[in-house]
Amino acid sequence: MKSEKTKYFLELLIIIVIFLTISYIVQSNLDFFKKFLGNGYWGILAYILIGQIAMVFAPISSMPLIPVVSQMMGPFYASIINVFSWTLGSVLVFFISRKWGVALVKKIIPLKDIYKLENKIPKENQFWSIFLLRIIFPVDLISYALGILSNVKFKPYFYASLLGIIPKAFMASYFGYADFRYQLAFFLIIGVVGLFLIILGHLLDNMFNKKH
Repeated sequence: MKSEKTKYFLELLIIIVIFLTISYIVQSNLDFFKKFLGNGYWGILAYILIGQIAMVFAPISSMPLIPVVSQMMGPFYASIINVFSWTLGSVLVFFISRKWGVALVKKIIPLKDIYKLENKIPKENQFWSIFLLRIIFPVDLISYALGILSNVKFKPYFYASLLGIIPKAFMASYFGYADFRYQLAFFLIIGVVGLFLIILGHLLDNMFNKKH
């Protein structure tokens, strides 16, 4: 369990470092990126395509690219693009897992990551449960879990996913557009709080184990 938590923490740390590095490079050389990449349809299509690949192959994350599209397109249009891309990806993953099931999915991502979410899958009130799951969990893993482990129909899945993705996409896009110093400060604060909670958890575990 501890090794899995450590692995998850390291993966998240790597994503954050890449996110901050790309954000700094883009914000420091914005004119170059606008001239080199332009604001045309090809750049948007390339970003959406990368998003679909990242969604299907869940260990890959497109999060580090959010600052690029946010700085290039502006936070509002980047939000719309992300809503479309993430919703499309969630539909693609849902159909993959429903049509081919475990036999194919286990070749794409580790099944243990999906089965960890089994107790989160709603049996009742599926629409609002899926809406909340979209806000809380990564879009890719929960899409696979819902496709394999639930009997939810496509229409409630689609609309609940869309509504749940919208606030996440807007928050991510506007955060990707924020000044690099604010991004860095935010992650540092989250890191300090997270480290404090981890240390506190270990101390409480040790105290509890000593008493028993």
